Amino acid sequence: MKIKQVFKTSVLLAVILTAVALFSGSAFAADTYQISFKGGSHGTISYGNVDQGVSYEVDVPYDTNLDTSQIRVNCESGWYCTGWSPEVENPVTERATYVAQYKRIINEAVYHVHYVDNFGNELATQSVKLTQSGVSVTEYAPEIAGYAVDQPSKTVTVVKPKEGEKSTEITFVYTSTAEPTIVDQIQTVVVPGGTTVTTTGGATAGTAANADGALTAGTPGADAGAVNQAGETTTVDDNDVPLANQQLPKNNNQQALPTWFLPMAAIGVLLILGSVIYLIISKKRRKE
Repeated sequence: MKIKQVFKTSVLLAVILTAVALFSGSAFAADTYQISFKGGSHGTISYGNVDQGVSYEVDVPYDTNLDTSQIRVNCESGWYCTGWSPEVENPVTERATYVAQYKRIINEAVYHVHYVDNFGNELATQSVKLTQSGVSVTEYAPEIAGYAVDQPSKTVTVVKPKEGEKSTEITFVYTSTAEPTIVDQIQTVVVPGGTTVTTTGGATAGTAANADGALTAGTPGADAGAVNQAGETTTVDDNDVPLANQQLPKNNNQQALPTWFLPMAAIGVLLILGSVIYLIISKKRRKE
């Protein structure tokens, strides 16, 4: 009895301890703290590319790091942001409020932010901004539908240029994510004499392209059978076609049959048929 009682008690304690552990873990994992970011006296707060106004709050799980890369300060004209007060602490262990700090721009410097594709074409209007010369600024790439950017953010030190020098520039390069579309083009070259050559998506073998993009059949410099990219066919004069008015050699693989072949073949067939008939008649006579 004592052994059974001890066993039951042990099982009950194990169940209770497991339930407490699970409950405590769930409650602990659910603990979050509200972290607030304030724009202060000379700016507002944005998260990503969305303006949040004078403040932005986010709930952060206990003992995790706070990602501030998407939290940005939009400064009033004539001011630049120097950081947060107090400094952002990681990991998060309690509720906190951070306020943006500013200084007035005394020695202003201009910098440009460009958004281009990998061919140098502008995908969005460039930004022209002012800040204090000698400070580091971080710019973030906006999302552009159908494109992937080389880096989500870039940081540079803005310096007031000397005479003849360019302003500081930040360039985000975007690459198209669309699948290339392949369109087959049917191109036909008609050569006088009844020969037709048809190709798909490119020049016919043995053709050359002239300066305006047309395809020229035959040897380079000839104008026979020109076909443009739209698939149009050009009629060519016989005298301009290479080998025109010349007799083409016969194909060696298609020689004519000798004149004696057909009669000999007919005789052979008749001999075979006669032999078969003779055998059938002989067999029938034996049976009779």
